[in-house]
Amino acid sequence: MRIRWRVLLAFTLLTSVWAMFFPRQVYAVETCTDWAYELINLVNNLRASLGLPAYSIHPIVMAVAQGHSEYQATIDTLTHEGPGGSRPKDRLRAAGYGNGQHILVSENIAWGYNMPPQGAMDLWIPSSIHYYTMTIPQPRHVGAGCATSATGKTYYTLMAAWYTGAGSGEAPAPMPTTMPTATPTGPTPTPTAVPVLPSTPRPDGAVIHIVQPGQTLMMIALSYGVSLERILELNGLTRDSLIYPGDEIIIVPPLTVSPTFPPATSTPSFTPSPTLTLSAVTSAVPTPAPSSSPSMTPTPDVAGVSMGTVAPGGPGLPPFWVFLITVGGWVVMVGLGWALVTYRSRG
Repeated sequence: MRIRWRVLLAFTLLTSVWAMFFPRQVYAVETCTDWAYELINLVNNLRASLGLPAYSIHPIVMAVAQGHSEYQATIDTLTHEGPGGSRPKDRLRAAGYGNGQHILVSENIAWGYNMPPQGAMDLWIPSSIHYYTMTIPQPRHVGAGCATSATGKTYYTLMAAWYTGAGSGEAPAPMPTTMPTATPTGPTPTPTAVPVLPSTPRPDGAVIHIVQPGQTLMMIALSYGVSLERILELNGLTRDSLIYPGDEIIIVPPLTVSPTFPPATSTPSFTPSPTLTLSAVTSAVPTPAPSSSPSMTPTPDVAGVSMGTVAPGGPGLPPFWVFLITVGGWVVMVGLGWALVTYRSRG
């Protein structure tokens, strides 16, 4: 028992010393409220270009949106859920918004590394759901939040809220299935951001997008599901490049077909080899005169001797001399030169 208590005491002391010298590091969240107000201005500029009334900033909605951005930066996660799994409507009601009435709210969130407000707009405009949050026809209260995590991620929250009994009390219009077309009003119309509609492939397989007013490279990349770096590479652009309506942006390059050739067939080659050709002996065979002197020793009957030359079949070979000798019914053929051949025939 004493040993167990000693081990527990030693572990407690070790843990305390570790916490003293190696405390758990807590990262501070940096707020960027100026960018939050700039985001609201961008949203109202978009609404003005569509002939819609501006959203009005509500202090409670503003505080709830800022608090949710800071919460996302603290956990470094993009989420619509707040502490304890709370929803946007729950957070507004808990902060006192709506005076107990039925609350209507639509919330957009986004993040990017040190991303300015325009970056959030570029992410939301191509999406019909997020676009609706910014273009609800009826006037709404609005709030925005901005906070940057220790990893450099900037989290944005945009809330468009209303409650029954506030103003006209009209219910929000249903989310449109198609984007409204821009109809600028006023003496100084704001450029309209036209949603990106993907182009159909051309006969050669290329996909080319024609830039429309207000579109950015980020919007185009997100709509086509292609990385921004790929579009910059295909079009020889940089992140600082400017694009204008009517510009053609390559999304997918034309297909290149490489010609194919049938496998080469080898043709058998033949190397001629030298052939030895023997020509016939054409010289006459002289017949010797019979001897008039008798002899005790039988003299071989020499029928005749023939001598000729046989040309070899290949260059560089010496001449071939042939001798034909007939002795007592035997025919002897002797060759001299580069070869020796003997042939005998019994006559």
